Amino acid sequence: MPHIFAAKYVLVIPVLIYLLVSAGCGKPSHRQDKSEDLDRQAQEQILRKARVDFDKGRDAEVIKDLERFLSDYSRSPREREARRLLAQSYERSGKFQAALKQYKILSQKLSPGQEKKEVAKRIDELEQRLTKVRTESEPTKVVRTSLSQVYPVANDPPTLKRLVQEGVTGVLIDFGCPAKAGQQPMTAVKTSDVSTQSQLPLSVAQIHRHGLLVFVGINLRCLGYLDSRSKKQWLDGSYNPVSRKVQLSPYFDIFHPQYQKLMAYEIKRLTDLGIDGVVFLAEVPLGRYDGFTPGSVNTFNKTFHTNMNPHTLFENGANKRNSQFSPDGNQYAEGSMSEISEFWRWAGWKARQRLTIMQGLMDQVHEQKPGLPFGLELHPESIVDPLGALTQYSEDFLEAKQKSFMFFLVTPQAGRNIQLQHSPANSIDPEDFFKQSRTMVDRMTLVLQNPARIWLSIPWGKKTTLTLVSASHKARHLEKVSQSYDLQTFLDK
Repeated sequence: MPHIFAAKYVLVIPVLIYLLVSAGCGKPSHRQDKSEDLDRQAQEQILRKARVDFDKGRDAEVIKDLERFLSDYSRSPREREARRLLAQSYERSGKFQAALKQYKILSQKLSPGQEKKEVAKRIDELEQRLTKVRTESEPTKVVRTSLSQVYPVANDPPTLKRLVQEGVTGVLIDFGCPAKAGQQPMTAVKTSDVSTQSQLPLSVAQIHRHGLLVFVGINLRCLGYLDSRSKKQWLDGSYNPVSRKVQLSPYFDIFHPQYQKLMAYEIKRLTDLGIDGVVFLAEVPLGRYDGFTPGSVNTFNKTFHTNMNPHTLFENGANKRNSQFSPDGNQYAEGSMSEISEFWRWAGWKARQRLTIMQGLMDQVHEQKPGLPFGLELHPESIVDPLGALTQYSEDFLEAKQKSFMFFLVTPQAGRNIQLQHSPANSIDPEDFFKQSRTMVDRMTLVLQNPARIWLSIPWGKKTTLTLVSASHKARHLEKVSQSYDLQTFLDK
């Protein structure tokens, strides 16, 4: 009866197959268990590292790791945790568009509750923040404060709220310069040793949270004091007209190739904090007696096929009694054409090289952060006495206009060096200030076309300025330009 056995096999075989398949599907294999455990461990390791990096302010690392996490584990039960931490790192880094995108995705995934309300609040604040971001065509208003004072200000919510209410759009953190003229080289306290340096990331984040932009102001010849790796060989050489010798300067040589690498590194480190712009300050200019290192002199001599040295340049040329340019930088007369031409050639070369170096630093930053604004602080002589500014400070406003600077910061104090702290407001005659500033604004507007690109330092607080502007038709030009105030003066009633 073969057909009976055949029928039994037909019935039994499917049952056996079903039982085997069911047994395999009903209980995960040991290999599958191990794979899921490894995935969970990998996710936990990435998130743990991201939290540590976030607490230490290493936002670039957080962003890199969590972007990878969301790509590799898009269906992870911890996806919302990762996305919120990523949004916070973007925000703290000043990448507000990216932060806003992550918060919106997170909001869609959250159920109604306290967390969703908090995320909705961040979305609203960021959207308001982005509508206030300054464009090149709009005047801005910034307050200037020192590095040592920025941490107390950043942790003072009432002050930050007041600044926003008063129409301030940004804070300029002035790094100053630890070294001073006449000081022994390399004896200044390095800024990296000051606790405020480590507090800077948190300060930037706190200021950003109140909807304010953050700019940093740096002196290129002082950046070496931010880095303990700086070397004495990188210091500049300054000619002493009394001893008639070149002596070591307390400031660094921006023409030195190794120091240029350090400048690029320090500027990148600052811009990685998520700041909104950089200002090259004028507190420590490249003066008429500066720049006399062997490297700079050799480069100049090779470029112009000459044999210039500072002794012949000043003693036989620019500083002679009958020379075209006197030591005080303000008197012109007749002199030897060859001696005078050598002096002007050197002054022009220094100014052009300085701008070329600045442009190179800006280009390096823009490779990673396109469009990040850079500004240049100028002495007032650059506007009212261009030849004097060229020789005294190596500044050339018309040449600088051809570079990538978005704005120019100036203080209307003709005949005086710019100081980090403004003169007492009650010592400044309003009419004199308005006259000087009007002249500067008119001349700069002819070159720049857009007065909003002029950041004018104002010596009074906001209320006093408004009163003076309304009382004098001579001050109406202040309404068209961007304005920079000393923080404490601005807050004073």
